[in-house]
Amino acid sequence: MTNEADHPRFTVIVVPLDLEPDHDRAVAAAAVLAVVGDVPIVLITVSSPGLPDVTDRIDLRRTAEEHRLDQWSSVVLHDNDPARALSAYVRGLEAPLVVIATGVRGAISGLSSADITADLLGEIGSPALVLGPHVPETWQPRQSQLICCVPRGETSAAVTPSTARWLETFGGTSPRFVTVEPSDAPATNPDGRHTDWTLVHDDDVVNGLLVFAADLAEGVLVVSSERWSDDTRLHRHSIARHLAHTATVPVLVVPRAAVS
Repeated sequence: MTNEADHPRFTVIVVPLDLEPDHDRAVAAAAVLAVVGDVPIVLITVSSPGLPDVTDRIDLRRTAEEHRLDQWSSVVLHDNDPARALSAYVRGLEAPLVVIATGVRGAISGLSSADITADLLGEIGSPALVLGPHVPETWQPRQSQLICCVPRGETSAAVTPSTARWLETFGGTSPRFVTVEPSDAPATNPDGRHTDWTLVHDDDVVNGLLVFAADLAEGVLVVSSERWSDDTRLHRHSIARHLAHTATVPVLVVPRAAVS
């Protein structure tokens, strides 16, 4: 994987299949992004070692035909650890965007750290667009408004490269930057340079971001993830993970490991 600055655009969209029951939503979103950005799609699945590829490749072709994909290719990996195989493949690509749809509902604290999707997001080291269970099927990634979530006490440096790459590839309106602070926090700009920056007062960071983005029918939340990219797999307090599974708009998750 190269430095973020080496590629101003995403060069390929990767859609891992069979991680979640509703992966068709990921393919549908990826199909629109591919057309808007003129970017090829890779449909990828993981099979057990020693099994033939024929059935898997037929299924991947059927998926491509159902979604009328134009520029696409299929990859069948063989490994007993799907997350390991997928992350190794993605890390070998130049400027990839991974698109995942998750159907998980309920309390995030009850999700197992063995969940394949969580493990993949913890290992790929590349931006991933996550369509959570509350994102409507009618969502269309056209001219999306990017809402960049800047953690308290930090700057936007963690999300800026991926935000710029998204805009260069898919277009969209100028990003907005938002920081959630306690109600008694001073209204200061953490970067000192973004004019479209908003301070939201809420003791619950996730709730503050969700309320702020509630009226964005075609918005995308952009958040850097530290706990989704560390080695401990302790995701229960991850803001990125909570957002991805509760927001009504997709979340572009930028692993801290990908920030240079």
